[in-house]
Amino acid sequence: MLWLLFIVAILYIAALAVLLIGQNWPTGAISPPGPASSPDEDFIRISVIVAARNEAENLPQLLAGLQKQDFSGDYEVILVLDRCTDGSQALVQDYAAGTLRLRVLQIAETPPNWS
Repeated sequence: MLWLLFIVAILYIAALAVLLIGQNWPTGAISPPGPASSPDEDFIRISVIVAARNEAENLPQLLAGLQKQDFSGDYEVILVLDRCTDGSQALVQDYAAGTLRLRVLQIAETPPNWS
């Protein structure tokens, strides 16, 4: 009868050990993400790329609209003029000298057989 009590005691200790160890055992469960933090505008860098070809009629409205944006972070406007023949280059130079953070890239010619 003593051997039965000994076996029950061993089983009890084993079960207790499994329960205690099991509490700290990694389950692989992933905790849900915390609340999303909104990034500070000062650390965001934005590049607005505008491709234009013979858009002298529309560029003043576009550039004026970009100039009115109230984003306080770091940004730049990259205007790509693609083989313009309508005076877009001269028009854009006025804005490049102003407060708009404007970088102008001009494409004078394209490779042969390029549409």
